[in-house]
Amino acid sequence: MQNSEFRMKGKISLRTVLKFCILYSAFFISLFSGKTTAQDASAPSDSTKHHKVLLIPYNPMMHLSDADNDIAEYSGKDQETLRKMFRMGLTQRINGKIFEVYDSQSLLTEYAKGNDDDLDMIYGSIGYSMENVIPLKKDSVDSKGKKVKAKKEEKHDSTYMNVKLSHPELLKALSEKYGADLFVFINQFEIKTDYNDCINFQLKIYEREIKVHFSVFDKYGKQLAGDVAVSLFPSNSNDPGEIMTGNFPSISSYIANSLKQQNR
Repeated sequence: MQNSEFRMKGKISLRTVLKFCILYSAFFISLFSGKTTAQDASAPSDSTKHHKVLLIPYNPMMHLSDADNDIAEYSGKDQETLRKMFRMGLTQRINGKIFEVYDSQSLLTEYAKGNDDDLDMIYGSIGYSMENVIPLKKDSVDSKGKKVKAKKEEKHDSTYMNVKLSHPELLKALSEKYGADLFVFINQFEIKTDYNDCINFQLKIYEREIKVHFSVFDKYGKQLAGDVAVSLFPSNSNDPGEIMTGNFPSISSYIANSLKQQNR
């Protein structure tokens, strides 16, 4: 009788152990499944799709300025040096600002070999024409990616200098080489003095404007944006460092924001 009782208890004990093991396994399966679902839910959506941007600086021939003599005289630098400073400074600023939004690379760098050859090939494959600005999307986006109601637009240039791609397949080749799917062309750099807008008549100080014309294309050659970024400064400001520090950040922000709005 006692042996029978012992065997019965043993059977019940074994059944209980098996039941516990099944419940234990089910718990961990559901826990793992829950984690997987949560990870899938947090995966990036199409709206936050990753892009890589290739920044193409303007051809030195597209530097147009009526202020170079004043700036060269004030700074003691020759005009060729000043032109290189402005081109490098602007490109670095724009590239840095775009990098805050997307992965980006500039073709104007001292560290990458072969970039000069690529730039020569690009400059030899494009033309230029004045065209109407491609309007931006009405809604802007804040730093968290939320839409913000558009403010009333200030007076803005209606035309800009655009690039014309004679060989759109060039972008596909550059895309394969650099892994980029978006291309920002800086088309033209201008400094223009407005002699009709005198800030100080006695000192003959006039308003000057920096205009940076730019275009955005995807790797298939489709144009996504085309505009001109403008910044104003007085004609008695002839220090090149001061001009770059005071104007390039706002120009760079405008270009980066235009890129972000067209690709959100």
